[in-house]
Amino acid sequence: MVVVRRPMRNWRGLAVALAAALLALAAIAGAHAQDVPRLKERVTDETGVIENLSRVEDAIDDLERDHNVQLWVLFVETTGSETVTGYADAVAAANSFGGNDALLLVAIEDRSDALWVGEMLDEVTDDEIDDLLTSELEPRLADGDFEAAIAELEVLAGAQTQKV
Repeated sequence: MVVVRRPMRNWRGLAVALAAALLALAAIAGAHAQDVPRLKERVTDETGVIENLSRVEDAIDDLERDHNVQLWVLFVETTGSETVTGYADAVAAANSFGGNDALLLVAIEDRSDALWVGEMLDEVTDDEIDDLLTSELEPRLADGDFEAAIAELEVLAGAQTQKV
């Protein structure tokens, strides 16, 4: 059997078909990625572990009133295949966080957490954030005292840099 190949006359058609195939593959891959939520409330608990929401909201209100830090809290089951810091960055970007915003992300099933801070909170060093997470937040999370863990984020208080 002899196969005769004709020269490709329609490169544009091939490019369109290839682009469509790549888009279809990207859509399939994206369907498996963890969705990044749009936060409507300062506390979003997709896991149901926070029992005393008013304690958490009071701590968040105090932090904002006393130190002008707008803390957002997100509890998820998992970040999927994304790292916790990558997921925190994606949540912050999707919600247009910046300035004096801070995001505490806790992934219960993954047993991981991250604290994302806006550019106006640059007085808080990475070492201070790491110390806060390892010495204050994570032991309380491990004990299941989620409300106390959130209330301990007072280290952000030293980060107030808003210019009035």
